[in-house]
Amino acid sequence: AEIEIVDARGRTVRRFAGTHSVDGKDIAIVAGDAGINRFVWSLTAEPPVKRTHATASVQGPDDGASVVPGDYAVVMRVEGRTLRQPVRVLPDPRATWTQADYVARYDYYAALYGELSQMDTALNEMDALQPRLETLVPVLKSKNAPPVLIAQAQWSQTRLIAVEADMTSSPHSLDETTHFPDRLRERILWMTG
Repeated sequence: AEIEIVDARGRTVRRFAGTHSVDGKDIAIVAGDAGINRFVWSLTAEPPVKRTHATASVQGPDDGASVVPGDYAVVMRVEGRTLRQPVRVLPDPRATWTQADYVARYDYYAALYGELSQMDTALNEMDALQPRLETLVPVLKSKNAPPVLIAQAQWSQTRLIAVEADMTSSPHSLDETTHFPDRLRERILWMTG
């Protein structure tokens, strides 16, 4: 089963599908069981890409930007059937914000999360490349590769580490974020709250 939240223009704002781990067991995010099932949407858009190499506490947020008050639809697909229900997100009655203020807030956070997604996508790719580069130099040496090729592989590995260090301090927990100087990734995370 899956649930999509779509805005008044028909664009998907958030999608829920698949499984997540609870006490070591894979549990469906959207239950497709017969009967009454409860599902809660946090009124947020799709979250940014997570930094998969990091520990859970510093991988990135679970939610995206808060959606703008307005009309949406909840679309549920289960066992070949599609069910659609309109829903209206109302502004906070305590807030003095205008609709334009809500739109500006959404645009600001959506842009920040977009930057974070691009950065974490690049970091995830670098994390996947690093072990391959580590094994490449010994392989090249064992095959008597030209010294210039070995030097290029060593330079690539060193450069990859330096680029990552410019992008993130790579904290392993929230406590460590105070022990290392913030890099661009941590500054973006700080700006998202």
